[in-house]
Parts: sequence; structure tokens; C-alpha cells
Amino acid sequence: MAWRSNEDETQRFLVWGRGSGDGRGTGGTTIDVASIKSRGTKKVEIVYKSPHPTPNGLQATRDGLWVIDQGKENWVSLINFADGKLIREFQVPGLAGASGITVDPMASSGSTTRITASS
Repeated sequence: MAWRSNEDETQRFLVWGRGSGDGRGTGGTTIDVASIKSRGTKKVEIVYKSPHPTPNGLQATRDGLWVIDQGKENWVSLINFADGKLIREFQVPGLAGASGITVDPMASSGSTTRITASS
């Protein structure tokens, strides 16, 4: 699948199937995205803010919400679901541009938690 815009840049088309990406690909079907009904936008409620400015990975666990920050300082934070307060955090040296985090519940025991981060 590929995105392309028509000449006047007012509509976008999603191209499915194989082909050149111009909407005429072999076996491809062009969908007029503007014709797809949407639910519109709703007001966003900010419940709490991330402890650091560039969060880019989340993992919910029974302990709280793990957040990895994409900034150059590489913060990993655990925050409380109820009020957003910081439970604990640490830095990961050598990790650049983090984009994901996961927690292995099978490796967690007591005060030890196994966390995997990716960049």
C-alpha cells in the first residue's frame, strides 16, 4: 500500500495491491480517503503530563505506566495510573532515540523488573 496525492494536493488516495503506486497498479484499487466517514474530533482531556518532554514508548503494567523518553538523556519512568505521579525512574546510557519499551512480566520478581527498550 502506498500514499500519493493528486496534482492539486487536495485529496489523498490509498493504493492497495501491487503496482507503481500511482493508483493504476496491477490489481490495485484506489480508495478516495475523503469519502470515508469519520467520527470527527473530540476534546482531548489531558489527565497528566509525561515526566520528560519527549515520551515515545509506553508499557502498561500492574505496577503503573512505564514511559521511555526519546530525548538525549534517555529517561525511563514509572508513573502511577491514578494521579500521574512519578514512582521511580532511571537513565539508560548509550540508548539513542528510544522508540519503544516493553516489560517482561515473567522475568519480574520482587523488586527486579526486566525492561527492553528499542531505538
